[in-house]
Amino acid sequence: SRPQQADACIATLAHQNTVNALAVSKTRLVVASGKALCVYDAETEELLEQLDGESEVRCVAVTEQAVGASLIVMGDEGGRIKVWDAGACLSQLLPGTKLTSYPPLAATLELKGEKTNAHNLQINSVTFSPDGTKIVSACGDDRPGTIKVWDSGVLVPLITSPWLS
Repeated sequence: SRPQQADACIATLAHQNTVNALAVSKTRLVVASGKALCVYDAETEELLEQLDGESEVRCVAVTEQAVGASLIVMGDEGGRIKVWDAGACLSQLLPGTKLTSYPPLAATLELKGEKTNAHNLQINSVTFSPDGTKIVSACGDDRPGTIKVWDSGVLVPLITSPWLS
């Protein structure tokens, strides 16, 4: 007979569509599910906001630089990048206060920028630089692919680098 082991799973967040990507920070769980971007409180697993888009969300990233300074970026199958300021809610909390009500104290996400046709095809990956000032996106729009580096504040491409053999 085998000894019983406790289930290591501490939370299950069910979605109607396929979960394509997720990102985790100290305060947020960000999930790409179908055409939706879902943002959860990392401590309580409460859904803070769900944003429905036009195309399948393929990748997400989140960065937190300080309390009240948080960004979320997503890339979709249509080649679009969107960036949200997720720090508006956190900046209004007093130290030690928890997010326990829905909706939270202020809008959790404010659209900061959008770049349609950031890539010619589906964006496969997005990430932030360690300091949060740059976004890097990747796509297979040119064989074998293209990486672009963007200013996260204004979504202006800083570097476009097709990988050539």
